[in-house]
Amino acid sequence: MAGRNVGVPRCGAAGTQSRGQLAAGQDLLAREQEYNVKLKYPSVQTANDVAIPDDFSDFSLAKTISRIEGQLEEDSSPGHADDDILCGVSKDIGTEAQLRFLKAKLHVMQEELDSVVCECNKKEDEIQDLKSKVKNFEEDCVKQQRTITSQQSQIEKYKNLFEEANSRCDGLQQQLSSVERELENKRRLQKQAATSQSATEVRLNRALEEAEKYKVELNKLRQSNKVHKAGFCCAGVRRAPPGHLFSQRSSVTVSHVLGLQPVYQDEASSLERARQQDGPSSDDSLPCGD
Repeated sequence: MAGRNVGVPRCGAAGTQSRGQLAAGQDLLAREQEYNVKLKYPSVQTANDVAIPDDFSDFSLAKTISRIEGQLEEDSSPGHADDDILCGVSKDIGTEAQLRFLKAKLHVMQEELDSVVCECNKKEDEIQDLKSKVKNFEEDCVKQQRTITSQQSQIEKYKNLFEEANSRCDGLQQQLSSVERELENKRRLQKQAATSQSATEVRLNRALEEAEKYKVELNKLRQSNKVHKAGFCCAGVRRAPPGHLFSQRSSVTVSHVLGLQPVYQDEASSLERARQQDGPSSDDSLPCGD
């Protein structure tokens, strides 16, 4: 585009715009030269006769270029803006100035590109940090998931053990209830046996008392029989009525004692069975009968 428009003036409105464009281009070139000198020789002091603008510290080449482009767009149509400024610059300052102008613009674009690349690198670093954090979070999530799975398996295991313990507890409770019923029945039977034992003891005591009475009467009858026998031997006479009465009474006593003997044996056998059922505690309560 520069070779196409070098040394070719524009007619009409282009000639009027070329003077303003020339001044803007010269100002831009002067600023660019001063900027290059400062970059190339930072320790060299600037001469007093060199024109340095007061606002050089706030100078921005990108802003200047954008301002010039805006002015050109306002003064001319969008299609011929670049051609007008390049025509004016090429007409008055030549190809070398155009190259320097384009280099300055390229330098500004390079700086902007470097800043964009720096920002992209920062964003890339942030993205890498976020990716590492996400990876760590995923690893923690996997670990937590494994922990939750193991805890759930342990919970299921303990739940099964709890259900098994409950079933065993129910079975033991039923066994305990049956044992308690059996114990209650045994206690009832023990009470009944104790009651019958006490009644049997009373009956045995009465039978023993009667047996003692009959034994005493039998001894008395034996003594009286001896006396009668002695008297009969001395007198030489036997009296039938007293002997008959003695034999009758002795037979009645013996029959009564013999009748009480099976009763005593039955009671003794029943007491022995009760003693075997109740245990050794009931052996001390039984009387010793002769």
